[in-house]
Amino acid sequence: MNRKPIKDKSKIAFFCLLCLPSILLYFLFVVYPIINSVYTSFFDWSGYGELTSDAFVGLQNYRSILQDSEFLSAIKNDFLIILGKEIIIVVLTILFAVSLTRLRFRKTEKAMYRFLFFLPNVLSTIIIAIMWNFVLDSNFGILNPLLEKIGLAGWIPETGWNYEHPIGVITFVASWCGVGLFMLIMITAINGISKELYESAKIDGAGEWQQLRYITMPAVFRQTKFMVITILYQSFSANFTLVQAMMGDAVNEKNVVMGMFVYKHSFDSLYPQVGYSYAAAVIMLIITVTISLAANKLMSKGADDGE
Repeated sequence: MNRKPIKDKSKIAFFCLLCLPSILLYFLFVVYPIINSVYTSFFDWSGYGELTSDAFVGLQNYRSILQDSEFLSAIKNDFLIILGKEIIIVVLTILFAVSLTRLRFRKTEKAMYRFLFFLPNVLSTIIIAIMWNFVLDSNFGILNPLLEKIGLAGWIPETGWNYEHPIGVITFVASWCGVGLFMLIMITAINGISKELYESAKIDGAGEWQQLRYITMPAVFRQTKFMVITILYQSFSANFTLVQAMMGDAVNEKNVVMGMFVYKHSFDSLYPQVGYSYAAAVIMLIITVTISLAANKLMSKGADDGE
């Protein structure tokens, strides 16, 4: 009769032993900083000294942020980069995954292509930035001479790619970095589709495009959903890292993103406005969560309609 309470106690002890430390660390390094940032955003605080009631400004930081043209440009730039990444990464991931699973490549060729596509995922952001800055450099880069040789010299910007087309450059480089991992996930999903479905479709006269549309894409919809949500959720922080690495100190309204705006007004300023930057970080968090939840709901609705 007493065995059941003993088992329950052992389960609770097991839970506390394994899960409680992780939960405490999560609250310490994630939940508490968010709460502290929200609290600090209501103060006019430079980051030095203690917060006092005299520094309390209420919603003034938020009003100023929403009227700041640089922050509004940062929101626009973030969304342009994310939209470009979603289109490029999703299309190329599906294209490469289908090609490597449906076309007749040798095993060595498939392994080589997978390695080459996945390679950017193991490189650090600094290495990627140095490499692409060298490629795009106006004086020593290899892109401009290549465009001249193929008769596209008119496409070369006079003041450099990073200055005239910063959002396009960041979008391209970020997409180049993101294809490999999602491609491997998509390949695994496609390999799990029954070959009998494709054989039956061929017998019924379905071509490759029809097989892709009616067999492959419905079968990998969950992986596609995961890819879209992951790109959306990670981009707001990843954009800052890549912009900082590639643009350096040359940050302006043409290339600033929300993460860079927060960093610029706090850690990278001679006169830091920590309360102001935290207000921008809170708005950035709200935008990220709202867009991610909305995208998740829309894609879940699409999956239900498809079923």
